[in-house]
Amino acid sequence: MLLFFRSRVRLYVYLPLEYNPDPEHPERPRAPVPAEHRRLAIREIEEYLGDRFEGLNYELVVRRRVVRGLWRDQERRIITDKMLLVHLDVDLSRRDFLWLKHLKDTVWTARFQQDKMYVIYHGIVEL
Repeated sequence: MLLFFRSRVRLYVYLPLEYNPDPEHPERPRAPVPAEHRRLAIREIEEYLGDRFEGLNYELVVRRRVVRGLWRDQERRIITDKMLLVHLDVDLSRRDFLWLKHLKDTVWTARFQQDKMYVIYHGIVEL
């Protein structure tokens, strides 16, 4: 459920550094996701929001972070995901949220070969 309509929000976009484990060979090291996939995702955000607002002033913070998964594989092992975290403060409308959800659920999940990808947001109150 979208809670914010035309609101200042902080987005957290989690971009995988590795593909999911190979279910046929879970003991094998995970293949790295090409850095170009992450650069392209960041560029898609910048281009859409830049076009939408005819220019854009925002804070973009990118940092590496290891996110420990709470999900388990078929053998009940805890899986650790390595992610690039992109955090972005921007004013978004319902239309913008729907665009981002579509991008995450279709384009990015296919590109990064993920079952799910996470984009988290919360409102920002300016004082």
